[in-house]
Amino acid sequence: MILPLVAFFLGATLPPGNLPFRVTATEDVSGEYPGAPRIQSFSFAQWKGRWVFIGGRIAGYHGVGGSSADFSRLDANRDVWVMDTTVHPARTYHVPLDTLPASFSAVKDQWSATAQLYVQDGPKLYISGGYGQNHAGNWTTFPLLSRVDLPSLIDAVMRGRLPAKGIAYTETPLAKASGGALIKLHDGYFYLIMGHAFEGSYSAFEGQRERNAPVAAQNYLQEIRKLKITDDSPGQLNVSLVEKDEDPTEFHRRDFTATQTLSPKGLGLAAYGGVFTPETQLNFSRPIYLFPGSHPTIDTNFEQKMNSYSCPALLLYDRASATGLVQVPYLSLCLN
Repeated sequence: MILPLVAFFLGATLPPGNLPFRVTATEDVSGEYPGAPRIQSFSFAQWKGRWVFIGGRIAGYHGVGGSSADFSRLDANRDVWVMDTTVHPARTYHVPLDTLPASFSAVKDQWSATAQLYVQDGPKLYISGGYGQNHAGNWTTFPLLSRVDLPSLIDAVMRGRLPAKGIAYTETPLAKASGGALIKLHDGYFYLIMGHAFEGSYSAFEGQRERNAPVAAQNYLQEIRKLKITDDSPGQLNVSLVEKDEDPTEFHRRDFTATQTLSPKGLGLAAYGGVFTPETQLNFSRPIYLFPGSHPTIDTNFEQKMNSYSCPALLLYDRASATGLVQVPYLSLCLN
């Protein structure tokens, strides 16, 4: 068994002795990060104390009904941001995506998308898919996998430019996903976890009672893809599908929380929560675990009642666990 998820409402009274730990927020430190970008659903990485933000929305939560529901290009984060936390207070830098050469138009579109799948692998940041409006004005989920060298990106942004030389990418349907997760495990493979592909605008989709039509359509991946990603040539990536696991019910998820997890089976990944169940349009409550060399399993012994959407994750290690399973999946201080 995995140690249970610990979640609570801020300000709630905690029963003494029933929790293995508690986290107390005592200070608002936002003043130490002047100029921090106000974005959500972005890709993130850090390198030697410098934080990188790519993509996401600058307009906050999208509305429900009408044009405010659409992910307009005007509401997209179209800058690459770097926050230098090695100095106090932190310093913020940002450079517009439009400074990239015209030959990188596909990357510029993808890097302004929201709900991208991303993973940091050492000094490299990989970004897959994402949903948004491209330079032609069409709403789409981008069939693109891009990779950027973080040290060169950070150095360039802090100097006021973007380094095209440090970026590689490829167009592939294997990367076309939004609202899922991308994790690399120690077996060297990348795992693209669930999510969905959306075409057209949200307002058009709502106008057709959320049923697929040529104007707008939503299709859940309903699978976990094991991918091999290699350098094909300078500036180019090669992506191949090693294998995939499908489940039209439990893998019909998006907007969940995914983390690495540790058990007697080794280091693997876990997916918690997510929406929407095919029949009832509710949230998922059973975690999914996957370890290298095996297929995903559904934890039918655990029922997740809160934090169904993507949340911050706090990974903890318990050496004293009698079972040897040593991770609390996450502690969420957000309501969603």
